[in-house]
Amino acid sequence: MASVGFDAFYDFVEDPVRSAEAARRRPPLALGITAYALAAAGLYAAQGLAGRNVLLGVSLPALAFVCSWSLGMGALFAAAVHLAAEAAGGRAPALALFSLFGFSRLAWGLALPAMLLLKALAPDAGWAAGAVFAAAGLWVLVLETRSVRLIYGFGHARALAVVLAPYAALATGILLVFAATAWGLVYQFMRLKAA
Repeated sequence: MASVGFDAFYDFVEDPVRSAEAARRRPPLALGITAYALAAAGLYAAQGLAGRNVLLGVSLPALAFVCSWSLGMGALFAAAVHLAAEAAGGRAPALALFSLFGFSRLAWGLALPAMLLLKALAPDAGWAAGAVFAAAGLWVLVLETRSVRLIYGFGHARALAVVLAPYAALATGILLVFAATAWGLVYQFMRLKAA
């Protein structure tokens, strides 16, 4: 039975169309959750090698928190993308998207061997560590876009727009909060000056 689960991952890499169809019929939820945890652990280890675990440090409780955070944010992101995809006219189960997004996040694990090579070849190249993480993040975006395209039957541009929609909504919300804060400060300054 375990090989059935790993077949879902192999299909994601080798035959993405078959993987998407299988996920639509029966989402590999347990394997998707495992993929989120493994991706978070790989990214955590790569960030530790790069010296970027400043906030939490390097410890088992921090690793558990990062894995839990990745799983929670993955569920939230998959839900937001699912809502955007349904608004764009797509129909598919959200659990299938969640599972395939977990497989997509495994690309973060590629940052670990890249960081090991980087530390061996150029231990002081701080800019290269950022490039490694940017490349891994871009690969995750490509795989997530492919997952949306195959599950919902969208074209490339529409799938990319659906994946980027939650990020755009978050950025817009942050800009609105900053604009409201700036307006509040200007308004208070004008009231003080008038008084």
